[in-house]
Amino acid sequence: MVITIDDFEVLAIIGIYDHERSMAQPIRIRISFDYPFINGKYIDYALLTEQITNLFIEKKFLLLEDAVLFLETFLPSQYPEISDLSIALCKPNIFENGRLWVSNTLMRIK
Repeated sequence: MVITIDDFEVLAIIGIYDHERSMAQPIRIRISFDYPFINGKYIDYALLTEQITNLFIEKKFLLLEDAVLFLETFLPSQYPEISDLSIALCKPNIFENGRLWVSNTLMRIK
């Protein structure tokens, strides 16, 4: 079963510039992964998004790249049944005429 959480938004301190470290900004998150849905065993999406929100608030990452790498380790540690994890993070307000996306895909073979 493939699950995609798209356009999930958190307000977080993230960035390397002083103005980015002083005020939370919106970060859009897209996460996709595969997992075996067997006998009604499922992944709690509400809990997963709450964990991600809390991580962004707590960690105050310097770069989107740092956050992607952290999530690549954190999510499989909490949900070992997932595979083919794809993470994309966006700062929608960083440019006047565009958005900044940073993404990575972690393919795992079980």
